[in-house]
Amino acid sequence: MLGFTEQTTVTLVDVSTAGLDYQQYLIEMWDGDLDNYRDISKQYQIAHPEYRYAWREWNGWDNEVSSFLVSSNITKQEFKLLWQQYQNLQHNFVTADLLNDHDCLVRSGKTYIWLSNAFDMQYTRFMFGKKHTTAKFNELLDRLKSTDGVYLIESCGKFYNVN
Repeated sequence: MLGFTEQTTVTLVDVSTAGLDYQQYLIEMWDGDLDNYRDISKQYQIAHPEYRYAWREWNGWDNEVSSFLVSSNITKQEFKLLWQQYQNLQHNFVTADLLNDHDCLVRSGKTYIWLSNAFDMQYTRFMFGKKHTTAKFNELLDRLKSTDGVYLIESCGKFYNVN
């Protein structure tokens, strides 16, 4: 699992508390079975009508899942087993404005940090421009390089090893 060990800490970061709440819900409530993911997400939506659910099925659910599995080179069962290993890791949920606050991510040890699209959101790209958001992302990587932690950063579907 991307070099994870039982001692790996997972830090999920988002400016949206709703997004983090949903990630925590999945970790606590979903067993990784892709065939029941839609039911789990509907249960969350019913429990949280205050949130606007942003997922759109551009190519149909089955096609989305198939494309994901093919691109990841895994089966549904392999994904489920990996998800269950992931569930057993320590998770931190951090609400942060990453354009201005990088220190909230500094950790010791081995840490996987999921940034979603924090540096590639339509709003920030429109308001600040790609050059600015790219510079802010590079500042974050430089800040993490200056620590004694070991990081695997996932941002917009790309992975970055730091230290």
